[in-house]
Amino acid sequence: MRRSTGAPPPSSKPGDKVTEQEFSPEKFISLTDCPGEPGCPALILLDETTLDNTFDHAHLSRRRVVKLFTQAGVDGFADLDFRQSGDAWTVPTLTGRTLLPDGTSIAIGKENIMLKTERLPGYVRNRRTSVKVPGVVPGTIIDCSWTEVSAVVGNVSELTWPVQHEIPVMKSVLIIRQGEMGYTGLPAGLQQFKIAASTGTGIGRYEVAAVPSLPREPLSPPFELLRFRVEFFQPERAKDWLGELAGVLAGQANFFMEKSPGVAAAVSRLVQPADPPQTRMEKIYRYVQEKIGTEEQRAEAAAERKEGSVVNADEVLARGYGDSRQRTLLFLAMAKAAGLEVSLLAVATRDNAILDVRLPDVSQFDDYAAAVKVGEGWAYFDPGCRHCPISRVAPEKEGVVANALLIVPRKGAGRGRNVQIGRMLYAATEVEPYKLVSIPMTPAARHVLSREARLRVAEDHGLEVDVSETGTGLADLDIRRRFESLGEDERRAAVREALPGEMAELASWSLDGLDAFDHPAVLRYKYAIPEFLTVLPDRMILTPSLFEAARPIPFGAETRQAPVVFPHARKTQDRIIVKLPDGYAAPVLPERLEIRDGPFHLVTFFSRELDTIVFTRILEIDAIVWPADGYARLREFFMKVQEADRQELVLARR
Repeated sequence: MRRSTGAPPPSSKPGDKVTEQEFSPEKFISLTDCPGEPGCPALILLDETTLDNTFDHAHLSRRRVVKLFTQAGVDGFADLDFRQSGDAWTVPTLTGRTLLPDGTSIAIGKENIMLKTERLPGYVRNRRTSVKVPGVVPGTIIDCSWTEVSAVVGNVSELTWPVQHEIPVMKSVLIIRQGEMGYTGLPAGLQQFKIAASTGTGIGRYEVAAVPSLPREPLSPPFELLRFRVEFFQPERAKDWLGELAGVLAGQANFFMEKSPGVAAAVSRLVQPADPPQTRMEKIYRYVQEKIGTEEQRAEAAAERKEGSVVNADEVLARGYGDSRQRTLLFLAMAKAAGLEVSLLAVATRDNAILDVRLPDVSQFDDYAAAVKVGEGWAYFDPGCRHCPISRVAPEKEGVVANALLIVPRKGAGRGRNVQIGRMLYAATEVEPYKLVSIPMTPAARHVLSREARLRVAEDHGLEVDVSETGTGLADLDIRRRFESLGEDERRAAVREALPGEMAELASWSLDGLDAFDHPAVLRYKYAIPEFLTVLPDRMILTPSLFEAARPIPFGAETRQAPVVFPHARKTQDRIIVKLPDGYAAPVLPERLEIRDGPFHLVTFFSRELDTIVFTRILEIDAIVWPADGYARLREFFMKVQEADRQELVLARR
């Protein structure tokens, strides 16, 4: 939420009642199921938000009434848990009660409310409020109200009304006492619903009824990107907001990078004057990747000593640690010191936002990447993402549409200016040039996951399997991200969870090269599957596509509402080596299969190598996002893939 920083509106008490008319939860005691979604775990009967800008400090009042139908509803939606970022908002009041199925009312007391301050990376402090609701059983209604008060004098000039939730909503209401503000409302999200709006005498009331829950579909964009919501903002502030943001970031980046003699000295030791630009760039990238640790590592190393916040690139270099943004800016500072032309990329990552330039919301941009001029064009790098391959970015930063601002750090950028809107005076920023870009997707051929499994038939007609997995490009990064933050026991559990079938028993595992930079990480594991083969008097039958045959495809539903989002383009190569058991042969091998549809391609084939049969499977997904209106085509392809993965290999007695 953005606030005015000029003269505040006069302090006043609300003159009119702006809360929802008397709402009686008691009349819903006998309700046993969701009216529109039978079987849902819980239903929000009323979700009401009131923004009051007529105080010196803006007030945000909330009321939520929830009916819990099942134990899953009790487990997932009984308690309240929310955060106030930084010191911007406080929660002076929070009251509530529970209505049990027999009509008994139990008050939520102070002993049920817990306040906790959390310190996040970058020295940002969040205040977290948790409410543990007492006596909750299926059939209970929870009625909770609270008020958040701005710690900053002035009006709220931007507001998000989150209409849609994980469970259905019977009625969602937003009331705005706008004070000196004038708002434009812009709906966003996957679905659109009719909004009943009434305005007058400085009060706006908005209502949406019968809002369904968002469907939980595999490989969907994050919930926050799909949910129906309305963004309120001042239309005058939307005109130059990207240019203002570019000014702020250009000035901050330049301040961080300039006057860094330590950086210049390090670069002079690292690169030679005769090095071509590509070599200089590669040396600097590798240095930042290998020598500059993550913020998490810094926190561990500095657990017993106090450190102030980082001011510039020299300090990151001297400490040897930094968060992802600091490591990105250090790379840019070093590349610039090496004589390269550089720019900063402010990125709207795919797991945070689908960039909408109509919405003046800076939180859409949640990370950095780096751009270095190579010839006539820009090459993109992600030094802030540890182990990200050179000339790549983390998968969530690749764009299908425009998803980043390309900004040149410049001294003097980000200067302030005053803007008059109506009677309000705002502190704004001088507009800076920028370029809206889409960080290109790299093709699947550069991100290859290679899996090899050696199969031996056991005496109980089960299988003993010896597997190795390794990757290139972002497929290697996937393996590292999957395991690097886990402890030893958690890593073992993750390997066990990925085994095919519930009967599989993990015998051993190892993970090599997780911290290495000169070779990929290698995951090895051995497991057994009892009674895996179908045994007949004269033959044995097995399904060699071990990794995929037992795994259901994520596209079993006949229809879909959300687009399909793949982590990144990827090529998966499986090589399954079946050692023929004594007394058996494979007289006939299944035929080669090939299925292709646009960016999707599957090839499977069998071959003979000495006393083994080798099954090869290659699946290529050369796409990131697939639209919901093309779902039938996508589903048909993967249904064919599933059928191909169920090919059987027949071993006959000699």
